[in-house]
Amino acid sequence: MSRADAGRERFGSDLLDQLADIVIELETDGRISSINRAVGRIFGIDPEQIEGRSFLELVASEDRERTIAGFRKVVEAGEDLTLRFQAPRRDGLRISIEAAFRAFDRSDGRRAITAVCRDVTDHESTSRVDRLRKAQYRALVESGLHATAIARADGSIRFANRHFKSIFGGAEHIDGLLPLLRFGQRKALGDAWFESTQENASSVGAIDLELVGEPGRPHWISFRWSSFQSESGERLFAIQADDISRRKQVELAFTRLARGVELDELDELQAVIASLATALELDRLILARLDPAHPDQATRIGGWQDGRGLGPGEESLVGLPEAIAARGELCLHPAGVTRLLPEVADRLDPGFVSFAGIGLVARHERRVLGLLAGYARRPLQDPERVRGFLTSAAEPLARALEARADREAEAASRSRFEALCHLSGELVIELDGEGAIAALSGAFETLLGHTPRAWIGQPLPALFAGGPDRAALDLREQPSPIGLVLRHADGRPRGFEARIAASTDGQGLRRWLIVAREARAAPPPDLGRDLLHRVIQQSTDLVFVCDLDTTLLFANETASRHLRTAMPDVQPGRTLLDLLTPADAQRLRSEVLPRLTTSFPWSGELALNGGPEDEPTPTEATVLLFCDPVGPVETAALRSYFAVTLRDIRARRRTEEALRQSELRLGQSRKLESVGRLAGGIAHDFNNLLTAIIGYSDLVLQELDADHATRPDIEEILRAAERASGLTRQLLAFSRRQVLRPERVDLNAIVAEIDRMLRRLIGEDIELVSQLHGGLDAILADPGQVEQITVNLVVNARDAMPRGGRLEIETFNHLVRTPQRVESGVLSPGAYVALRVSDTGTGMDDATRSQIFEPFFTTKGATGGTGLGLASVYGIVSQSRGQIDVASRVGEGSTFTVYLPTAHEVLIESGPDEPSVIGRGRETVLLVEDSRPVRKLVERTLHRRGYTVLPAESATAALRHCSRHEGPIDLLLTDVVLPRMAGPEIARRAQQLRPGIRVLYMSGFTDETLTQHGLSNSGPELLEKPFSSAALLGRVRQILDEPPRGVPETTFLVEQPDEIQMVEGGFKKIVSD
Repeated sequence: MSRADAGRERFGSDLLDQLADIVIELETDGRISSINRAVGRIFGIDPEQIEGRSFLELVASEDRERTIAGFRKVVEAGEDLTLRFQAPRRDGLRISIEAAFRAFDRSDGRRAITAVCRDVTDHESTSRVDRLRKAQYRALVESGLHATAIARADGSIRFANRHFKSIFGGAEHIDGLLPLLRFGQRKALGDAWFESTQENASSVGAIDLELVGEPGRPHWISFRWSSFQSESGERLFAIQADDISRRKQVELAFTRLARGVELDELDELQAVIASLATALELDRLILARLDPAHPDQATRIGGWQDGRGLGPGEESLVGLPEAIAARGELCLHPAGVTRLLPEVADRLDPGFVSFAGIGLVARHERRVLGLLAGYARRPLQDPERVRGFLTSAAEPLARALEARADREAEAASRSRFEALCHLSGELVIELDGEGAIAALSGAFETLLGHTPRAWIGQPLPALFAGGPDRAALDLREQPSPIGLVLRHADGRPRGFEARIAASTDGQGLRRWLIVAREARAAPPPDLGRDLLHRVIQQSTDLVFVCDLDTTLLFANETASRHLRTAMPDVQPGRTLLDLLTPADAQRLRSEVLPRLTTSFPWSGELALNGGPEDEPTPTEATVLLFCDPVGPVETAALRSYFAVTLRDIRARRRTEEALRQSELRLGQSRKLESVGRLAGGIAHDFNNLLTAIIGYSDLVLQELDADHATRPDIEEILRAAERASGLTRQLLAFSRRQVLRPERVDLNAIVAEIDRMLRRLIGEDIELVSQLHGGLDAILADPGQVEQITVNLVVNARDAMPRGGRLEIETFNHLVRTPQRVESGVLSPGAYVALRVSDTGTGMDDATRSQIFEPFFTTKGATGGTGLGLASVYGIVSQSRGQIDVASRVGEGSTFTVYLPTAHEVLIESGPDEPSVIGRGRETVLLVEDSRPVRKLVERTLHRRGYTVLPAESATAALRHCSRHEGPIDLLLTDVVLPRMAGPEIARRAQQLRPGIRVLYMSGFTDETLTQHGLSNSGPELLEKPFSSAALLGRVRQILDEPPRGVPETTFLVEQPDEIQMVEGGFKKIVSD
């Protein structure tokens, strides 16, 4: 070994001795060949003492077998291995060692094992403490009184203690708790959890929940949660659920007491007593009233015991603690009540342990009215709480007993009053504060023939045949004579002399008492039967009288005419039911007639059978039952009849339907107007942006070679801008605000021209058939818009045939001589050209059909369409003074027919087409545009073609160019709508300064806006935005090559600019102070 090698070996040995871990080199049989000095610090053994000995001497006996097995794997398979074992120190203590074994080959080829051992005793001790602490905490949480859980923000439950699982089961998510709740609270919990678990929301939340349980035993839980950060940084929520059923029972009991207790309603009273018993934790509770004449007895009004109600009954108080409560005192026996009072065990239940009761005392008289008393089979846990609860409950229950006693006293008084009235031969009527009949004497039936019970609660004026109204009765507070004319049951009036007196009942309410005797005055004369018969015969209503079996006995003239028309073969003895539709006949027989009385006629709708081809006639019907004496007066018997009046309401139905249709059309118009205002408002700015996008894309394309790599991208931008322009036109179309350029159009030519495109559009599974009739009249329309109508209708038909079918396009002339009703309105008389598109698709129901022209309505789902197709068709047709008709049946297909008026004007020869190559220009163009991108684009485009351009962003700048530019100005190119002064007014003033100047307008506004600014939309001097560079250059060249034309006078007001004022011979600048 060289000196250098010896130095390195010494350096390595010294380095190993400085390590804190024990490093051992082992032979394959486990003997230690070398070991560093760390073994002395950890085991207290010198390295020289252990070298050559077995490694197992460092391992505790119980861990040696496991260590040997692992060591063999390292030797035989060459695997790395980490073992943990106990090791004895020299001082007798044990330590925990973690050893990492690795096999390696020495320089001589022999295999050896290296082991790095570390003392992990402290680490294990800490881990054991942590595990112990966590186990203790978990045991504490598991055995705690509160139901607790930990959940993530998404609602998944990471941990729940036994108490929580006993309430909510093994739910693994907050949503799993919802089926356990009352239906109305499920959404409330979900919403509260969602809101409080959002990132910036409050960290706490709480809600009271009612669990689904046994009827009559509600189970309430207070559900609270708060967020905390876990060791890993995750946001978790600690949940605590506490049983608050007792508190809720107390709240429920007090709520019911606050609403008032109605002692006469046993079910309601039982519910109140059950709430009180549950809140007081009593197994038996009764509410009883006391009779001063029998102090040892109590009359039970209601009660509750062991989950069942106790009905009324008698209770003996002898030997029971209730006797103390009956003296008006509060009595509590928290425990041992049966030992103190054995009568409780003998007479009630030996299992009762505690008692609570209180006397119910009247407020003013300090008289004991009753008692509230109960027992429990366990000691009272909180006597003071029970004392306070009983004291609070006593007052409303005492008021209820007092009110019941007052009512009974009033009833007894009324009974005595009614007995007196019954013995009296005079008519006695008592009115309540509202003027309704409250009581009647027995003479009421004798004198007027009415059943008294049927008139209780009826207003007194309903009984009048004449005389004073209720207002006169209100003024008579003192007894005074008055005459009354009342209606007898036979319909004839009866005169009475009456006295009226005002009084006040026990509750302080005003009442009236009427005492009347029959007057001797003769009743008013009766109308003659002949007059009444003539009135009925001349009535326009159908009037029938029939027997109780509905056999017709009489029909007035109107009814007879209907019978002869609708049922010419009607025979005598036919019934009223034969005249009605089967459904209404059944309804009249089973529902109406059995419930009919002389006091309550029936009113409703009945449908009459029509003729062989007529529809049933709807009528407004009144059916009443009346009686008429038959035979001599002395032995006359009453016979009952049905009187039926039927009023034809077909005209009213038509009027109502017309009104409904008008309201629908008005609503559609308002929708279109609203969307139209929106579309018109954005059209200008949007078209300016599209003009810049299209124009600059054109300029870039002109600079690029045909094979330039960027050219497809620029072309795609241009196509997208053109599609956006089409969408803008479509928005304006259905709102009827787009700019139309009508001309004489051959509809057959347009359909034939787009035939190939339509076939590609609909696909191969749909058969397209075109029937273009010869001799078709021309129409005056915008060709592009007519093409859009055709395409939209075809696309709509295609979408209605997802599995293929047949699509027909037909054109024909249509002459209207009288107004016709169609889907979109009324087709006025005149000549039309019709475009009909039919399909064999799914068809439409009435609900869908009523909405097809509404903007944005679609049946294709959220991603299937924009809902503008048919709305655009409706807008274009309406703006073109046409109409649309629709026919459709579910499962059979739909047909759309568009009617466009024919063109009667003389055919105007069109001029030559624009040249495909536009020459350069040398003229001067005054450009007025307030949008900077559009102004710069137009200026650059014209300048590249050789034109001299004078740019101006306002009317002031434009007129300044007109007055100061030394050379000629050949063309004014101006926007229509500008701030402070419109384009037509600029043109008028420019022509005054520069006679002969030509004018070309640009606009992105709608037809309506152009008209408001005094400009026609049909002239060649308008260039619509957005436009391409070629369209701009072509239109400029066209205007410059034409002879100059004057600018028409505008009929609108404009605002004069501040800086420029026109004077004789030109303009001068006004300088302000």
